[in-house]
Order: sequence, then C-alpha cells, then structure tokens
Amino acid sequence: MVRYISIYGLVVILIYFFYYTLRYKLISKNYFYYLLLSSLSIYIYLLYNYIGLGSFLSVHRFAPALDNIGKYTLENLLGTLSVVNPIFSIKILESVSIIFFIMIGIVLIGLFFLMSYVWFYRVSFNAKINSFNQLLLTIACVYFTWMFDSEYTQGIESLNTKMLAPTFFCFYFSFLILFFKIYLNKLYYIFIITILFLVIKTMYLLKSPVNYLSYRLRVMKVFKERKNLKYFLSDTAYSVPLLNKKIEYIHPYLQSGYINANIVRSINPDIKYTLKDNTIINKSLILYNS
Repeated sequence: MVRYISIYGLVVILIYFFYYTLRYKLISKNYFYYLLLSSLSIYIYLLYNYIGLGSFLSVHRFAPALDNIGKYTLENLLGTLSVVNPIFSIKILESVSIIFFIMIGIVLIGLFFLMSYVWFYRVSFNAKINSFNQLLLTIACVYFTWMFDSEYTQGIESLNTKMLAPTFFCFYFSFLILFFKIYLNKLYYIFIITILFLVIKTMYLLKSPVNYLSYRLRVMKVFKERKNLKYFLSDTAYSVPLLNKKIEYIHPYLQSGYINANIVRSINPDIKYTLKDNTIINKSLILYNS
C-alpha cells in the first residue's frame, strides 16, 4: 500500500503544482524543491526495483481469473464503503443467511455515512472548500481510482481498510478541517464517533490475541523431528454453529493455519503452501496444520 500511495500521491501533487503555477503565475521554490527531491527518490526506488527484481513495484502479480471476476468486483465495490464508514469494514463470505443480513446492515450504515458526507459537502462545506481541501480530495479520488484499476491489472488483495488507508486519511482530513471551521460548537459529535470507533477497533484487535512465540515453539519442534518437509497444508474452513455449514475463508492473524504457514515460510522459504494434497504422492513431504 505504501508503494502505491508514494507514486499515485506524487503524480496528483505534481499535477496540482503545474495547474496552480499556470493558473496563478506563482512558483513556490520550497514546493518545487520538495517535488524535485521526491520525484528523484521515487524514480531511484522504481529503477532499483525494475533492475534488481524485474518489477517497478517489486512484486509479480497477475490479473484475477475471469471465472471469479463477478465476486471479485462485488467484493471490491463493497470494500470501498470502508472509505466512508469510520466504524465497520466489510468482507464477503459464503452466502450464509445470518452473515448475509449482517453484511446488509453494514452496507446500509456505509451508505448512510456516504449520503451524510455528500450533504455536508454540497450544503455546508461548499463555500469553505479551498485549494488544500481540493488537493486532499483529489488525492483520495485518484488513489482510489488507480487502486481499483490495479485490482484488475495486478491482482493485488481486495480493497479494504488497509488498502484504501490513504484515501480514508485524505478524505477524513479534509472533512475534519471543514467541520472544525463551521461546526466548532458541535465537536462532541466527532468525539462520540471517535470513541465508538476506538472501542470497536480495540475489541476487534484484542478478541483473539496470538502468542507468536508459542506457535513458533510448536513449529520448531516439528521441524526437528521431520527434516524432509516440502509442503505445508492448512484447512481454512470455519464451522458455523447451529447451521451445520462450513465456510472456506482465509482469516489473517486469527487462523492457526495462517499463522503457522507464515512461521514455516520464515524458517524455510522453500516450503510451498498448498490447500490440497491430492496431487502430492508422497504424503510424508507434507506438514499438516492439524
């Protein structure tokens, strides 16, 4: 995400610099030197990646498969609501009725926030928007547009709060500046939403703390007993209580298989991660998460 915003953000700032230079006939030397040094640094970074790693962004990715394009697009569209929803984010799971209704509720909350922001910018903020607010909103929109395009050209992970963090930051920074200018006596609304956001995020992060050292100790014990491992297999199925249904979903940092896989790869990068063992004849080469 950092490499994307460094490039996309710089492009927008460069466009703004030339636009205001041509429009107002003003040149800020400090601004110019900042852009020059930033552009030179990012150019060196991109050139190093391309020469040393064969890719400008230091990763080799591929576009998503066409048979999953519908679900992929829907997941990205719903993920974009994370930009305007400061409390909840959303991810697509299997079509279980309870989860489906929860998702609908989160979508409605996101749409409520979106309509609220549209109203604020059109009615209350319209006369107060200056060039800095325009710059922030432009960075947010351009970064979001290019990230959405990158989903289909590079196959990066689906859009979520992490991937859209620069858009989230620029958008809310602009919103808060204008809100402080106009509604200085109503800041308790922002305070209430901030506390609610902090409590929910803290509860989410602390609900299942992971002891990395205990996981690593168990993995190292297996490595000492088995020297010829070539594959790691993890079962990513969730069992839904009362519904007698399983959901295939990779949940980072909460599933033991995901945690163990990263530990295994950190110890021996040559071990391959696999989801099925039916193509591997010698099962003794497989380290099962169970």
